[in-house]
Amino acid sequence: MQKILATFLASLLLFPAGSFAQDSKVNDGRVIEGTAATESTGTLRESAARQARFAVATDAAARAPKSPSWPSRYPTGFGALAGAGIGAGFGLANAVSCGKECGGGAELALRGAIVGAFSGSLTGLLVKVIRRQ
Repeated sequence: MQKILATFLASLLLFPAGSFAQDSKVNDGRVIEGTAATESTGTLRESAARQARFAVATDAAARAPKSPSWPSRYPTGFGALAGAGIGAGFGLANAVSCGKECGGGAELALRGAIVGAFSGSLTGLLVKVIRRQ
């Protein structure tokens, strides 16, 4: 425990608090149409137009298409993993409620995982076929 506290204290002393501070720049110095976005010269109308161009540029970048998550790309694999986990949980719950008459808890959990993985992969395959139509 003393070694952990000593390491923590040494890390606090080695890295001053200022090294963890965030940069104060609003937009990391990006340039839009030849002028810096943080530039504060000109009239209020020019400043508003500059900020509007900056907002449009950042909004378009934020709306870029995102790649789909892996469960939507691999529904069969996700179904098998989810089914195996759920089946193992049901198998263990059944082993606890049934006791020693049903066999060991690991055996029931394994059976539940196999049945769950099979049914989950079939469900994922069904989802994949339905999405392609």
